[in-house]
This record gives sequence, C-alpha cells and structure tokens, in this order.
Amino acid sequence: MSKTITQFYRFLFVTIFLISCSTDESGSGVDGSGDTNDDSGEPITGIAVTTSEIISFEVNTPLRAEEYQGTLGEKNITLVKVDESHLMLVVPSDMEEGISTLKVNGLDVEKHYDVSELKLNGTATETFNDLFSNVTNEINTFESSADSQYVADYWAQVKASFDNASEAEQVKAALFYQANKEMIDDFLQDDYTRQSESDLSILSKHKLAVLAFGAGVTVAILSPDPITKALAAGVAIISWKKAKGYLSYLAEKKLRKINFIFDDLESDLSRQQLQRLEFTHDVSESLSLHVKHRTISSEDQDEANQNLGTFFEGFNLFNQVVEKLNNVIAYVNENLFFSNVEQVDDANLIEDSPISESVDNEIYQKMEFSVGSDEVEIAEISYQDGLKLKFKINDVENLNQDFIDTELNYSYGDDFNDFNSSFDIRVNKETANYKLQIGKYEGYSNPVVIHTLENGDDLTLPNYMTHLVRLTLDDVPVLVGNGSETGWTGSDVIGYYPESNEDINIENYGITVYDATNNKEVTISVNLTLKNYGYNRFVNNSITIDYGSHGEAEGKPKNIFFYPDGTYKYVSNDGSSSHDGTYNYVGIHSSASNIQCQEYQTTDFINSVIQLSGGSDSYYRYRYPKYIMLYEDGTLHTRQSANCQNRPFTWHLY
Repeated sequence: MSKTITQFYRFLFVTIFLISCSTDESGSGVDGSGDTNDDSGEPITGIAVTTSEIISFEVNTPLRAEEYQGTLGEKNITLVKVDESHLMLVVPSDMEEGISTLKVNGLDVEKHYDVSELKLNGTATETFNDLFSNVTNEINTFESSADSQYVADYWAQVKASFDNASEAEQVKAALFYQANKEMIDDFLQDDYTRQSESDLSILSKHKLAVLAFGAGVTVAILSPDPITKALAAGVAIISWKKAKGYLSYLAEKKLRKINFIFDDLESDLSRQQLQRLEFTHDVSESLSLHVKHRTISSEDQDEANQNLGTFFEGFNLFNQVVEKLNNVIAYVNENLFFSNVEQVDDANLIEDSPISESVDNEIYQKMEFSVGSDEVEIAEISYQDGLKLKFKINDVENLNQDFIDTELNYSYGDDFNDFNSSFDIRVNKETANYKLQIGKYEGYSNPVVIHTLENGDDLTLPNYMTHLVRLTLDDVPVLVGNGSETGWTGSDVIGYYPESNEDINIENYGITVYDATNNKEVTISVNLTLKNYGYNRFVNNSITIDYGSHGEAEGKPKNIFFYPDGTYKYVSNDGSSSHDGTYNYVGIHSSASNIQCQEYQTTDFINSVIQLSGGSDSYYRYRYPKYIMLYEDGTLHTRQSANCQNRPFTWHLY
C-alpha cells in the first residue's frame, strides 16, 4: 500500500488525495482462525502490512456510525469512519505475523492481510528525533502568530513527554512513526502549492488542508496509546493551523459582490428619491461606478455558486473536525501531559457590513451590459476611472415622443459571484436647455432666486428639507408642479433623515421638477453637499423656552435636552416637574414668510425643523411649541403665531 498523502486522498475522498489499498482477491471461506487455505485448498494471500501501520479500505455499504468494532485475526479492533464509504484502522503493535482476516461487525466485510512485525531501523530516540526535526523545520516556516506559537508549545510538550516516557512507550511511538512515516511527513510538509495564489487557488488549498486535517484527526483517534495519540494529534494540529490560515484568508477578503452603484444609484434601489439614470441620444455620458461588497457570510450557504459551496463544505467540516480534535487533546491532557493544554479554536465568519469601492478594470471586464428596448442600442461603452456610455435611439427621426424609458441591464460573474440586475434609464431625444432655480421669500413678495443650477453644478443645502424650486427653459421660466401662476413649487424632501452631524456628499444627485408647460419631468443632477445643521444644534444639546408678552420674556426659563435616540427630556424652571417625549425631523419648506407678524416678520432661510411629541399647536402658557425651527442665523423660532413678537402671548426660544 502506498502511503503518500496525495495518494491517500485520491482514494479516500475521490478528490485530490488518496491512499490506494490493494484489492483483496481472496475468497470468503476464511474464518480468521489461522487457516491459510481456502475451501479449494489453495493457499490464501493477503495485502502486505506491518504492525502499527494505518490501513484503509472501501466498503460497498453506506457508513452510518462514526466507529465500528471488528476483529483482525484474533484481535478485537476499532475502525473509524473516514467518509461515507471508507474505514480506517491501525494494525495492533503486538499482532501475530502471518495471514489474518479482517471482519467488521454489522458489515459484509472480509479482507485478508499478510502481517509482518515492524522492526526499528535505529533507536527509538533516533526515530523520534527524525520526526521532531521535520516538525521543527515546518514550524520554522510559519509566520509569527498566536496559532504558530500554540503549535510550537504543543510539540514542546510532546517532546518532553517522549523524553520522560519509559523505553517501551518510546518504542511504541517510534514504531508508529516509522510505520506511517511517509504519510505523516506529507501531512507535516505539504502546503498544497498551486501555480498561483489566486482566490480560487487558496480555496483549493483550503479544501485540501481541511481534508488533511480531518484525516489527521482520524489517525489521532485510532492511535492506541497516549504517547502515539499525542504524536498524531500534534500532526493534526499542524494541519489545523494550515487549514485555519487558508480559511481566515478567504473569510477576511471581501469576496462577495452584492451590488453595483452607478452615480450613487444602486440597482436594487438606493435611498435616493430618483431611481433613474438619464441620457441623451448620441451623447456620451461618464458615470462613476462602484461595487458594493462584503465578506462571505452565513447567509451565502444557500447560494448556487459552486465555489461558495466548496468553501462552506470545508468551513463546516473544519468545525466538525475541531470538535473531534479537542476530544483527543482532552484525552492527552488527562492521560499523558497531566496539564491543561488549551484546545484549538474553531472557525467563525466575520459577518461585516458591506462597503463601496470604485470598480477597477478587472471587475469591469467581468461585467456584461445590454439595453431592454429594441428602440435603443448601446453605441459606446468603455471604462477608465468611470463608465463611459453612449446610447442611440434607432429611429430617432420618426420618434413621436421626447424620450424612451427602458432599462440598462448588467450581469457580473467571477469565481464567487454570479448575478444580474438593472437600472431604469431614460434616453432623451435631444438636449433641452433646462436650469433649476431655488428660491427664498423676502418679506411679502414672491420668492427671489438664490441658486440657478445646471447639470454638474455644485450645491450646498441643509439636509432633509423641501425647497422652493422652479425651472427655466432657454432661460425663460415655465409653469411647474400643478401649474401655479406663481411659477414656483415645492420640491420633494432633499436629503436623508439625519443620523449624525457629518456632512453628506453626493455626486450627481438628481432633483426632479415637473414641467407643467411641456408635461414632462425634468431632472437636474448636481454635486450635492448636505449639512446636518439640525442634528448639530439639537442632539446632545438643550434649548431654553420662556413665556412672555409683546416680545418681553417672563424670565422663568424651561429646558429641553435632546438625546441621539430621538427622545427628549423637558424640565420646568424650578425642577419640580419634568416630561419625557420623542422628537423627529420634519422636512418642511426651507423658506417661510410669517405674514401675521407685520413688521416683526421672520423671513430667514430655515436650516432644520423638529417636531416634539406633546407639543402644542397653539400658544399655551404651561406647554411648549410643537414645531421648533432652526434659522440660518442660528436663532430658534416656532411655526405658531406666538412666534410673532407683537402678540399678547409670545414664546422665546434660545
């Protein structure tokens, strides 16, 4: 029987490694009693093995138990399942020489072996030192880590136990190594090298290392004596270290691509209010392209990808084998080391959050694109620091509408991913000279323009607010929204619900306004910076409220403190009462005109508005306002008439 690890796995796992055992050609008439002739009188031959040698064989019946009992000649033996169709055993060190028959309880197994007694080639110490030298050489190749130190410390214990063992125990350990030297040395030294270090190559190494780890632990379980069990466990621990290293490499890399982001728009719907990319017939557009990826997680176990399946097969097998190895270590601790050698760690997945990074050319080359309409074709597509796209409308001269709505489909595939998705796109017939304007009230007049914007312009706004907007076409205002003669309408809420005081920067943020004159939606994309003024002013801070009359404060302030979790605490001026409640941000118009206030009107730009549970919609002396507005100049106001300082009852906020 060949004992190389490569041959071993080719036989045992029908994958990469096998140890092939010779086929037993003997008949079935031998009862194990020592009779070396079959029923016809012909001499029986058996597969040549030595004492202390590990042997394995295939059975025709699916194996259900982890261990089986049987006999080899007159000896009772234990056999260990390696996989669903292979068993492993060790020939007893005191086995008699000659032909012996193997039988397994409950299985139709009868095999013949020609056993010879193994003699040491040198002294027990010389043989063990040969093993320890191979182990030390292998440990010296490891990087500096806690796992490497663990392996070194374990083998130091094995060496000390051997040096202190009786001569008989030393001989047992040496015979076990000599009988299985080629297999054990391959376990120690094989790094499963491939021609490259690609992720797929590491996956192959991971799989082979886990299989070697499993076989090594099986050998440890079979080892009959504490000294040989400790030795075999040490070999398995080296395989554990290698398998864990490959697994950790794969588990820490962000191999799972879960989405692609085109100009801040995710194909499975981003939080941006506009879910469409806009193009113009025969005009090239450049888009930023990012990939959203993460590490392999437990939710990937049901994916159809074959390599993910291989990863999880190895991952799950690794943890199963770790449990068995730790049982062996516990036995060795109790019966040999008389100490507390730590058990080995199992494997865990990181389960981190996805991150977005710019796509490189390698990822782009694995993407394919198509368009969902026969009326549109992709005329140009390339990638260099961004995706360059040009669409053409096939029969643009006869198109009786201004645009075509369709989808940009894409697919992506690599060793660990295979998925497809799409983006809604609009291909406009021609470029229209639209501009977006943002307005602000001044006194009682119509709004004045404070921003005029074209595609690609920079814009800074307070986060999570609506704004007065209108459109111009060829620099002439058009009716917008519901067609109001004022020429202005309210935008959708621009921005995202505040969650921190950090600015939010978004390239190509689309602000859409309905052109009521030409019956079409128009989107102007800007590079937007959103300021979280409200979060910065309110959260982890307090405001003071006082009551008064005709603009004169009463001088009995009350405080409201705002917490990050959306709750607040209201405390009366003398501390005699308090009230807890919740607050939320409200995306109302950023421009207001309190016409009730006459000469006291407040017309400044509004940066943020919060709404308080328990607040009052109208003035009430012992309550507080429902809405609190933070103005551009940093002052605080309410939406109620009590904000007007010429009234009999007034609120004062600061």
